[in-house]
Amino acid sequence: MTYRTFILAIVGLVFFSTISTAEDRYTPINTALMNEVFLPNFKGLADAADEQHHAWEQTCAAPALDGEKVLRKAFHKTMDAWALVFHWNIGPITQHLRRDSLYHWPERRNSIGKSLANLLANEQPEKLSTKRFSKASVAVQGLPALERLLFEDIDVTKNAWACKVGMTIALNVQMITKVVERELREEIEPLLNKGTPHPDFFDQPSDFINRVFNELLTGYRIIKDQKILMISGVGGKSSKPNRIENRRSKRFEKNLKLNLHGLLLAQKVIARFLTDAHQNKLSKGFEDVHLALKELGDFETGIKNKTIQPQIKVFLATLDAVRNAMAKEYVDQLDLIVGFNSLDGD
Repeated sequence: MTYRTFILAIVGLVFFSTISTAEDRYTPINTALMNEVFLPNFKGLADAADEQHHAWEQTCAAPALDGEKVLRKAFHKTMDAWALVFHWNIGPITQHLRRDSLYHWPERRNSIGKSLANLLANEQPEKLSTKRFSKASVAVQGLPALERLLFEDIDVTKNAWACKVGMTIALNVQMITKVVERELREEIEPLLNKGTPHPDFFDQPSDFINRVFNELLTGYRIIKDQKILMISGVGGKSSKPNRIENRRSKRFEKNLKLNLHGLLLAQKVIARFLTDAHQNKLSKGFEDVHLALKELGDFETGIKNKTIQPQIKVFLATLDAVRNAMAKEYVDQLDLIVGFNSLDGD
């Protein structure tokens, strides 16, 4: 070995050792995120979806006077669980259109209404087979379609075919959430704990934490762009109250609270790897956001009457401030990178 070759080999070892050491810092963060955020929240969703399907099975088999109430309660519980993971587009949920199938929203051209009406109008049991239904339009496969069944004119406890449709959708939701939770637990968690790559989702620990970071940023964009600006009338545009998320089940305000809590759960875990001063700064921002959210009050009535435009502007400004503060801290302190996210089509 020549002297030059020897020196190059040493430089290479130092370089790759430096990279390895830098990557090692992310493994504890990834492990904490998986064990404290992803696994419990996706298990919560899977458990709620399982209870929801069981409720549909019982109600359709033996309709009772309180059947619709039972189904609505199960729907709300599942939606509560979904609202905590609404922003994650990482890992198993990204495959086979699982996320779109669970929650096709925002809706375009009344796709849910049209698909559901077509399914209800033609009693063809073969369309409800597990294999065939999983290939149906995503507009009719998930929670938004269940909301239409439960909170519009149909009483599924008095309509056997509608009840079968609802039970099939609930089964589909149960199956998707169950497989996502299982794959996270069996395939993703062990690799993150070891800091080793996954063939589909991450090559090294920094890939996973950077994806988490960017999907947190996406969560803020979903709230601002899709849930607020798209329908609020801020900026001189006409308001669109009929497009409010979960308008039929009157969940919009609750969704926002849970969405913010879902963002906070992950940020609290990551913040533990920052200094106390940086943690306190981010915590103060979240307090401001929740206070601004309270000021919105009845959002649907407010945008119809155009009485909460100032409060909306304050809320959005506060939301932006928290998002920007988080981004700055994570970039500066953890060397994370702002990149593509699910709203960018990545």
